[in-house]
Amino acid sequence: MTTIFICYRREDSGPAAGRIYDRLGAHFGRGQVFMDVNDIPLGVDWRDWLDRQIRGSDLVLAVIGRDLLRAADAGSRHRLDAPRDFVGTEIEIARCIVLIPVLLEGVSMPLEPDLPDSIKALTDRQGTTVHAAGAHFRGHMDRLICGIERLAEHQHPTAPPSVGFAARTRQPVSAAVPGPMIKPPAPRPISRPKPCSPNSPPARQNPNAALRSATN
Repeated sequence: MTTIFICYRREDSGPAAGRIYDRLGAHFGRGQVFMDVNDIPLGVDWRDWLDRQIRGSDLVLAVIGRDLLRAADAGSRHRLDAPRDFVGTEIEIARCIVLIPVLLEGVSMPLEPDLPDSIKALTDRQGTTVHAAGAHFRGHMDRLICGIERLAEHQHPTAPPSVGFAARTRQPVSAAVPGPMIKPPAPRPISRPKPCSPNSPPARQNPNAALRSATN
């Protein structure tokens, strides 16, 4: 079964993430879709708990709205820059598995200079757009679900079950997700993040030139 972790910021994309969760839960099963950090048990190390939850998932959807980059704390510091920010932590951990940016209502992919070093790799991931409000929601979600199922279908049969299917796919993620997708910004030299553990290598992908025309 496919397990999905939804990363979102409540103030930026809460209602839209809720609709996405409901649709995915109806298709894959509620127990296969995790969304709310309020489920973190009392007394545990929240970062270790998130690490286990995310690495135990097959993929992470990073829901990106218009205010993700603008969200700030009481001291006017961008929340993504805070070391204890849930969204930044989730995206950083998710480098090691399939990470799909879900851009809401036509929002553009964040530019690399606008992101903290720990999550700049997000701009390398192939994304898709979802219009959570309006008549296009069903079609956009059908396309996303189809892409997720294609990823699951291409699992390598000899891979250990504890490894998410990011490490078992026989083709790049960009080739497995159908329909018009959102191309990340043009690549530019960056500081590569530290390697992940050998048991969960980063899911890197070769940008698909054919798609060049086509975001607590």
